[in-house]
Amino acid sequence: MAALSLRFRLSLILAGVLALLLALDAALTLLGAGRRVDPEIADATALTRDVLSEAIQNVKPGPDVAARLAALAASLDRLRHVRVTYAAPGADFESAPPRPGPPQAFVALVRPRAVSATLPAEVAGQPAGAFRIEGDPADELEELWESLVALALDGAVAAALGFGVVYWATGRALRPLDRLNAGLAALGRRDYDARLVGEAAPEFAPLLQRFNALGGSLADAERENRALRARLVSIQDEERKQIARELHDEIGPHLFAARAQAGAARQAPQNLDGLIDTLDALQAVNRRILDRLRPAALEELGLGPALAALGRFYERHPGTLRVAVEVDPLPALDAGLETALYRIAQEALTNVARHAGASEARVTLRAQAGLVLRIADDGRGLDPRTPPGRGQIGMRERAAAYGGALALRAHAPHGLVVEASFPGA
Repeated sequence: MAALSLRFRLSLILAGVLALLLALDAALTLLGAGRRVDPEIADATALTRDVLSEAIQNVKPGPDVAARLAALAASLDRLRHVRVTYAAPGADFESAPPRPGPPQAFVALVRPRAVSATLPAEVAGQPAGAFRIEGDPADELEELWESLVALALDGAVAAALGFGVVYWATGRALRPLDRLNAGLAALGRRDYDARLVGEAAPEFAPLLQRFNALGGSLADAERENRALRARLVSIQDEERKQIARELHDEIGPHLFAARAQAGAARQAPQNLDGLIDTLDALQAVNRRILDRLRPAALEELGLGPALAALGRFYERHPGTLRVAVEVDPLPALDAGLETALYRIAQEALTNVARHAGASEARVTLRAQAGLVLRIADDGRGLDPRTPPGRGQIGMRERAAAYGGALALRAHAPHGLVVEASFPGA
């Protein structure tokens, strides 16, 4: 049954209900058949007895009286519901040939009651034989059988028509599901512009509307993802260019100077101090480049202590900002997510230190139903007329790259709150 389609099952159920009603009607007809047949047979037998009694009184004596009585029995034997036979004086009644009728199995189900009577015949006061009158339900049973056959045929035709009508109607009503299935297949092929149009039953119209809304949301998300991927590629290219410039502009001259000073040190050992200074500068540039690629504090301390160290750095530079850091105990996080959280906090504190004119900032990282990084300050806040800069765009894109979202809002009584949330992180 599970392998059958819904429309076929509905049609089959209707056909089964019609067949059940037909069987019930036939059963009720059979149960009442006896009450219908038996009274008619009894009435026909009694009426035939009365008619035969009157007819015997009108028979005149004569040598052919037996033949005339036999002819009288034969004429009455053609009546419906009765069999009439005549037996001459001293003779036995002969069995009448059976009349054609319905199948014996059907007769056994109806079980008509047997009715018979024997009527002695006297002509001019002399015994002239006897008549036997037997109830014969063959005609009535034949009519009943024919009505049941007609009922069965009509029921079968009605069931077939009902099956066809329901199959067609349910197919038409379920057509929106076919369209929905085709639409889902289109979404599986990343065709997010697929839309379902056309009329639908009230039960299916909300499904089609939600599908269209889902397609629109997926299309918007796909466009945002493409823009994000393009932006990430652009940021990576920009970072590579910046690193290349630093390697060329800073490390290159330092290496040239170190080579020259090393050559000079061969002639005069006092030139070693200059070589050492050059190597120190190279080491500082190297650390700065490595910190841009992956903050050293994350590698050495972990995320929580690294954020605390970042707060202490901004307290020293410019020296007028107080930074409080609170970090919940954290589960094991992806290295990329740790870097994203650190960079968002770093960018937000940089903006506070450079542009907000704030005296205090608070960094909190909560690990409840996901991760929420919050940087709040008491500065002058964000001017809504100012378009988002590269730093704000970079924070938003770092959050989106790991399924998070960035929100900026006013901080009472004044200041700004930067909040990056990562549900289920």
